[in-house]
Amino acid sequence: MKQKYLLIIAVFFALLLSNCKKDPNDDPLLTSGFTYGGITDNDGNSYRTVQIGNTLWMAENLKTTRYLDGTAIPKVTDNDQWSNLSSGAYCWYNNDSSFKAVYGALYNFTAALNTKSLCPNGWRVPQDFEWSDLTTSLGDEATAGGKMKETGTTHWLTPNTGATNTTGFSGLPGGERNNKGVFVNMTRVGFWWSYTMYGFEYSYHRQLQYDHSSAYRDIRYSQNGMSVRCIMQEPEYGYLSDNDGNTYRTVQIGGQTWMAENLKTTKYRDGTSLPNISNDGLWSSLATGAYSWYGNDVKNKVVYGALYNWLAVVDSKHLCPAGWHVPGDAEWSTLINLFGESVAGGKLKEKGTAHWNSPNTGADNFSGFNGFPGGGRQGGGTFAFAGTQTFWWSTTAKSESFAWSRYLSNYEAKASRYSDLKQSGFSVRCIKD
Repeated sequence: MKQKYLLIIAVFFALLLSNCKKDPNDDPLLTSGFTYGGITDNDGNSYRTVQIGNTLWMAENLKTTRYLDGTAIPKVTDNDQWSNLSSGAYCWYNNDSSFKAVYGALYNFTAALNTKSLCPNGWRVPQDFEWSDLTTSLGDEATAGGKMKETGTTHWLTPNTGATNTTGFSGLPGGERNNKGVFVNMTRVGFWWSYTMYGFEYSYHRQLQYDHSSAYRDIRYSQNGMSVRCIMQEPEYGYLSDNDGNTYRTVQIGGQTWMAENLKTTKYRDGTSLPNISNDGLWSSLATGAYSWYGNDVKNKVVYGALYNWLAVVDSKHLCPAGWHVPGDAEWSTLINLFGESVAGGKLKEKGTAHWNSPNTGADNFSGFNGFPGGGRQGGGTFAFAGTQTFWWSTTAKSESFAWSRYLSNYEAKASRYSDLKQSGFSVRCIKD
């Protein structure tokens, strides 16, 4: 573990410089000044995400050609066939796939409504009231459209009235395919389905226009083809018992299900006890898995859980309950990238200063992850940083002596990727298989 906060920052930036992954915020179509996260759909397409109010939205139009279960969505090019569809379908505007990259696909309402799900795991098509919540949070429908539209006239027809994109929604004029199968309104209007029907023939949608700053609520024939934006589902809590009989809350975040508390078990899955090592010298020389309570005080168990060395984390006897495992580095990256690294820590941290030292920067616990500042145990056996920092192991080794973890601080909103000695004692969160 790092001895000084400045050293943590230095190593973190060194890791950034050596990281060759594309920054999800490096996209000319998106507005600067926002922290975008990222997700991947059922086809492997990548999208930026942005939090607007209390909801995490896709900041790009959906492009998938498959439902979540892998079933192909029929691509229908013929106008008559499109107008007579009774099942889900998609198309590219003007049946030209070159529109895919910028504008995404156009889906009929039956595809948007399909229980197989257009959206990635943990995401869904927003209902009508959720679109209303969005526009209301932006003031009113009369001005919300400008705040949702991409600025300029690269894609929008002049004058693109009122466009400021202050939300980061980056709405584009992808047009629509009407109920006769005819493509209309590219560069003039963007249309997005809601998940809500109006009667038997119509469904609600939202539209933005080149010559208005409004966000219109309207209805269209359900045969029409429109763009789709997905929203992340609200945190869904469940419960899980570990190898010791301790009970934990669990939470679905995007497409992953995590423990919403730190692991406390003193036994592997097969019932074998882990050694509880209190002596500093013995801890530093361990060649097998072990755990301790912070400060060797069992009263820290309830809130902060146990601190495990990395050898316990990767032991084939398994720390986590059946059907669960300690996440690898890539699984942590999926979680962090959902929100964007620079703000993800705040989305994962418990709010307030009941456990975190002030100022607990950026903490809103948007994800429901409930990250606590459990501190850690250094490779030499010393305990440090309770109240100010937390560390969670991954199963991924960096080298013979070091392994990757994730780190949060009371002074930062970001979530940092961090490596430390395998002898260190860190918290553990399990993730569902």
